[in-house]
Amino acid sequence: MSKDRRILTYLGIGLLILLLSGGAYGYFGILSPMHERISFVDSKIKQQKVLLIKSENAVLDVPMAIENTFSLQEEVPVVPLVDQLMLQFEKAEVLSDSLIMTMQFSDGEVDDEEEYTQNNAEDHRASEEENKEASSSTPEEDTTTIKAVEPPAPEVLPEGVKKITAEMSVVSKDYNGLLIFLRTIEELKRVIVIEGITFTGLSEIEMASVETNPNQLKYEIIIAAYYLPELTDYLEDLPAEDYPAPGGKENPLTGSGEEKEE
Repeated sequence: MSKDRRILTYLGIGLLILLLSGGAYGYFGILSPMHERISFVDSKIKQQKVLLIKSENAVLDVPMAIENTFSLQEEVPVVPLVDQLMLQFEKAEVLSDSLIMTMQFSDGEVDDEEEYTQNNAEDHRASEEENKEASSSTPEEDTTTIKAVEPPAPEVLPEGVKKITAEMSVVSKDYNGLLIFLRTIEELKRVIVIEGITFTGLSEIEMASVETNPNQLKYEIIIAAYYLPELTDYLEDLPAEDYPAPGGKENPLTGSGEEKEE
């Protein structure tokens, strides 16, 4: 009997050890990795939800940023806005106490490459003729090869950008007036490039005039502005300009005092 009890005791202990080891293996080998996997999946889901919310907010904010192009069009509008440029130049004229004699605008949509190629061809033909004349001279004479100077390459603008050019003849009272006129134009919100200034002397009649200021300067100035004609969807955001109110005159050649007397 004691021998059977020992056997049963050993069997019970072995079964208990087997159950404990099986439970430990089931917990640490199956349940614990499963819990870790579940927590990992939960954290990934939370991260994806946060990213989704951020992306939705970003998508909602982008159209508002794109649609509000008013400040951008103050620098580069979608139409030339020549009348606005004229008003801004007239403001510079008043502030600098200068006088704009003439003002002419030209659109820069001309094919510059074609014009550049044509100029190169003409210069090439001229240089060939000069070389032929030089080679046909007598051997005793010194012959020199004249190389034609190539004109500068046309301005390469970004895709979709067009240029409008303003050529003005201006008279300023002195050098300070010239600086104020140029500085006022450069400080405009619109992107403006002063491409060139050419000074011209006063005529004999102008010099002989009593009212002529000997310090006054007469010059030709070329100014370039840019616009984006392809972005027609944003015409509603064009910057508004305060135009001067009409004088209410029936006859623009008469003064206000004369109309009141009538």
